[in-house]
Amino acid sequence: MVTKIIFIRHAEAMGNVTGRYQGRSDADVTENGRKQLDALAERFKEIPFDVIYTSPLSRTRATAEAVNRYNKKEIIIEEGLLEFDGGKWEGKKWDDIAIEFPDELYDWNNHLEKLTAPDGESIAGLRVRMAETVKKILKENKGKTIVAVSHGCALRTYFNYALNLPFEEINNDHWVMNTSLTLFEYDDDLKANMIYKEDATHLENAGVPVKKH
Repeated sequence: MVTKIIFIRHAEAMGNVTGRYQGRSDADVTENGRKQLDALAERFKEIPFDVIYTSPLSRTRATAEAVNRYNKKEIIIEEGLLEFDGGKWEGKKWDDIAIEFPDELYDWNNHLEKLTAPDGESIAGLRVRMAETVKKILKENKGKTIVAVSHGCALRTYFNYALNLPFEEINNDHWVMNTSLTLFEYDDDLKANMIYKEDATHLENAGVPVKKH
C-alpha cells in the first residue's frame, strides 16, 4: 500500500523579505505571498488529496487554507511541523545575529548539522522531531494522499533524513521555494521515495515571481 505526502513550504512571509530570522515568529504573508496562495489554490483544483496537516503559524495555516480553497478537506494543526526554534534569534535582523552570535551563524551557513540556536533548538533535534512527526502522520493515514505544510528549515532537514543523506552534507542542499510542492511516496515499511522536488510551476504559469530564499 502506497501512502503519499505532498510537502509544501508556506507562502512568502515578511521575514523572507525583511532580512530577519522569522522562525517561530508569526509573520504575516506578503502581498507577493498572497499571489502565490492564489496560484497554489488553482493548482490544487487538479490535485486530489485526503487530508491536510499544517504547522500552527499563520503563514502555514494560510497556505493550508489556499490548498483547501476548492476542496474542503480536514485541516489538522500539527505542532511537530513547526519551524526550527531559533531561541534568541527569533525576530532579529541577520546583521544583528552576525554581531551577537557569530559562531552559531557560521554553523548555520556552513555546518548546519552542528547548530544549536541560543536558548533554542538544535538542528539534530529538529531532524528527529520532523522524522517522528511524519511517521505519526503516515501511520494515521495509510494508503491516503496527505498534504503537509511546513517551513524551509524544517523541510530541508526532513528531506535530508528521508533520503538517507549524510547529515554533515545538509548545507549542500537549499531551501525549497515558497509554496513549492515536493512529493514523497512511502511503502508499508515507511520507506521514502522522492517523486519530485520543489515544483513551483503554478507560480510560473501565473506569472508570480519565483524567488529562492
